[in-house]
Amino acid sequence: MHLSSCNYKILLKKIGPIPALSSCIRRLAKSASLPSRSMSSTVSVGAAASAKTAIESQLLKSTRLFVRHAEEFKLHLSLAYPQPLASGQQQPLQPHPFNFNRAKEEIASVTLARIQASINNHLESRMRSKLKRKQRRQQDKEPRDSSEQSDEQNNGANSELSSHPCYVRDLAILDSAGNPLDTNTALCGDAFCSGHTLSLNSGLITYQMLVDPCLILSCKLTSQLLSGFPLHCDLQLESCSECERIWELSSSLTKPNWTEFSRSRCPTLPVDSADCFVRLTAVPPDGGLQFQQTFGPVANALNSYVSTRHAFTPAVTASDTVRVVSYNLLANLYADSDYSRNQLFPWCDPNYLSMSYRKCLIFRELSGYNADLVALQEVDEPLFRSGGLAEFLEHECGLSGLSQMKLGQDGKPAQEGLALFYRTSRFDLAEDRSLPSLNQYLDSTESLAPLSSAVKANEKFLETWQARGQCAQVLILRCRDSPGRYLCACTTHLFWYPSANLVRLLQTHLVLHHLDQIKREYSARGDQLAIVLAGDFNSMPDRGPYWLTTRGHLAAEHADWFSPGREAMIDRQQLSHSLSLTAAYEPQPFTNYTGGFSGHLDHIFFDTELLKLQGTVPLPRLEDIHPLTALPNRCYPSDHLALIADLMWL
Repeated sequence: MHLSSCNYKILLKKIGPIPALSSCIRRLAKSASLPSRSMSSTVSVGAAASAKTAIESQLLKSTRLFVRHAEEFKLHLSLAYPQPLASGQQQPLQPHPFNFNRAKEEIASVTLARIQASINNHLESRMRSKLKRKQRRQQDKEPRDSSEQSDEQNNGANSELSSHPCYVRDLAILDSAGNPLDTNTALCGDAFCSGHTLSLNSGLITYQMLVDPCLILSCKLTSQLLSGFPLHCDLQLESCSECERIWELSSSLTKPNWTEFSRSRCPTLPVDSADCFVRLTAVPPDGGLQFQQTFGPVANALNSYVSTRHAFTPAVTASDTVRVVSYNLLANLYADSDYSRNQLFPWCDPNYLSMSYRKCLIFRELSGYNADLVALQEVDEPLFRSGGLAEFLEHECGLSGLSQMKLGQDGKPAQEGLALFYRTSRFDLAEDRSLPSLNQYLDSTESLAPLSSAVKANEKFLETWQARGQCAQVLILRCRDSPGRYLCACTTHLFWYPSANLVRLLQTHLVLHHLDQIKREYSARGDQLAIVLAGDFNSMPDRGPYWLTTRGHLAAEHADWFSPGREAMIDRQQLSHSLSLTAAYEPQPFTNYTGGFSGHLDHIFFDTELLKLQGTVPLPRLEDIHPLTALPNRCYPSDHLALIADLMWL
């Protein structure tokens, strides 16, 4: 059945007020714009569980006793009982997880008594439930007094329990040589340790103790499963930082034919994997229990525009060249809300605004640029951490990076900000000279005192200025193959409000002032330091920030000093810096394209004293965007376009 967004409304009018059917039709219409399998239908077979459930699922397949130091003075003991293949077991019983929190100073025999009582009470309860079910089946044939039935249940359960091979009659702890410990004197913290064995019923059932094992507490798929695109799975680990990951594909779950396709942390799904299922097996480094989870099915990916741009960056650059990428990712904070779906980006299907979908496109796009320096704006803190951005770029692209969240109006870090990544085979991080707050930099820098006084002289403007939490991320990178040569990488994201030209001008001046001071420091000690400044300036090439950056000075008569309204003005000054910067891209029709605006807002500036432009990757044309209305959409994950420039050392 095929429904378009227009004809489903006609059908709704015809069927009238039938809520269930109407809802069904809306769902069908919504899925009509998606690939062959709706991306929102991607499921996890055995969805991400809580830590307790995840540990218990591993226990059920184990003959080990987990001993975990939960607190300074306590042990957390976990085991599954009974073991389904226990020797002499007459009737298989499904294993059940047991968890105990015990003080390390407790006498071991007390702990054993607690374990024995808990297991036997559970077995007794199971026996009673079994007899109840048996008696219900006979009730219609032989109705009897309820008290008589209760006595029979108790007697029957006790009789069956006492003779069952899994009934715990004795417990012992054996040391590594197989000798029993004196549990009446040994403390719990000393008895339950690595190499010891818990023996039940004179060795009929045994458990090897595993102390603080590496455990996979949860497994969450944070990206869509799209054929030919990277995927990311967030593993929450305990007692270790990493584990081996084995990725497999199968065309069916009923008759699985699992075939391994990757062992990387963030693998790229094969292009022919549509409709297949994905299985992840996580293997802890200490030989602990494996964790396995299945996801799927994989959706058939849509065509993406980035393959055209990747043709310009097929490989990593030579050692004398630095490839720079600047990209505003569109933070999930601004994309995945009712306001963004209905007001900001109404042309974009909500499924394509979800971060789990956009992440696939972002990861694939960044990986294909083979960059040496990546400057990102509107980076969600969750995306950088648990969302896998840093992990993906490190393990799949050879890039290391740091994030710098901007400040909210309360002075605390916001949920989005900046991130800078650099190729570790080319650079070492020498210094982090980031500015967490441009406001604070203005107030704390002596040479900026005249400008600071001018800002404070207008209370209305001061209020506007102090409400802005923009920052600048600055990393000093040492070139590994050229001693004494450094790259000063800076990214920023200036205030967006259309009429706030003066705010953006002053923010640009502060960033340039900071970079100028750094350049002077390194030059004074005889080192070469090249500046690369990239970001979303929210400013066109004919405005003050661009002029000040590329020309080195800005007159007090420039139009950006005259913002609308007297409350937005301050005493004008001539601004200048000594850097030699120019733009990698000539003015373009747009780097940002939405339903109500298009313009060249993103820029890469570089130091012409030490670097020269080797080339840039062309931007998509207007006719490439028009069929999809505007940005973002199913092929473009952001409302901005990435800038890519190759810069060669002189």
